[in-house]
Amino acid sequence: MFSLSSVPPSTAANWSPEQPHLRISPATLSSRSHLSFFRAVTFSSSRCRHRRRSRGGALVIRNIDAAQPYDYESKLAEVNNSYSKLKIAIVGFGNYGQFLAKTLVAQGHTVLAHSRSDYTGIASKLGVAFFSDPHDLCEEHPEVRIGKTECRIRRCEAFLDVFRREGCRVEEMTCAEHDRYAAGSQFITHFVGRILEKLDLEDTPINTKGYESLLTLVDNTAKDSFELFYGLFLYNKNAMQQLERLDLAFELVKQQLFGHLHGLLRKQLFGCAELDDAAAKKETKLLLDGPQNGQVNGSASTPPSNAKIESN
Repeated sequence: MFSLSSVPPSTAANWSPEQPHLRISPATLSSRSHLSFFRAVTFSSSRCRHRRRSRGGALVIRNIDAAQPYDYESKLAEVNNSYSKLKIAIVGFGNYGQFLAKTLVAQGHTVLAHSRSDYTGIASKLGVAFFSDPHDLCEEHPEVRIGKTECRIRRCEAFLDVFRREGCRVEEMTCAEHDRYAAGSQFITHFVGRILEKLDLEDTPINTKGYESLLTLVDNTAKDSFELFYGLFLYNKNAMQQLERLDLAFELVKQQLFGHLHGLLRKQLFGCAELDDAAAKKETKLLLDGPQNGQVNGSASTPPSNAKIESN
């Protein structure tokens, strides 16, 4: 057994195996020049008074970096670590909420959750505290912080670091920009995925890469609730504009198909697929701008391709 006590550093340098005790000063512990000496110190089992503790061979000091009551570096690291750990509440504990919770818990954050459905069992397995009452959830952090303080800025950066550590690229933009981009990407993705879901697409022995991508899209969108899809439409004013553009694109593709079909029929019936200049210009206008009189197969036509579509 050895003890640690305050003595001049020179005493430690003159230590020999015959000494029953090792005396080390706190100043020596903080000096990097002496660390290599202390890591190399061993106690011979033949000269140790307590041989029962040395059955495994020579004893080596391995706890030099252990936290001590006066270890300022360890205390400072503990404080910094507490600042980087957050208490995060997730409202809505569905598939995406559980996905976020797994990542947050894995990074050491305290996670609270609330949802209209009861996810107590799932939350317990994930290490999340679940609250069925939203008021009880708010009571876990009743303070309301207002203002741009240094502490709040650090907390915000710590939260963004959660996503950076997972390989995400954080983009700063206004709410209006986010909604516009989301309508053109997220809403379109869910809309097309749900249309394909209605077709009951099945796996085939001759799947192409493109078809497998469609099956993956259907699988991903079908797992999300309709409330999520409806929220993307209801709370984003740009979603209606995207619906109108989808309808326009659908009509244009149909007109292109029918135009080629009519050309083939004309060639079979009249021996020539070419029209006179007036008829060709009329068909081109129907293809690009929609038919005249605002009708497409008896229904109202969509705006022309070069028209600016605005939502109210």
